[in-house]
Amino acid sequence: MLKIWYYGGVDYIEDAPAYFDNVYEDEWIEDAFVQAMIQDWTDPK
Repeated sequence: MLKIWYYGGVDYIEDAPAYFDNVYEDEWIEDAFVQAMIQDWTDPK
């Protein structure tokens, strides 16, 4: 599960996409449940 913690200080996380790139794990996207969620979100109805 992707967890991003935002704190009051800017010293913790200044750029969410950069944070994601640095802590990304393949398992986040390889999971069948996540793939189904992405497919639901990207397919126009």
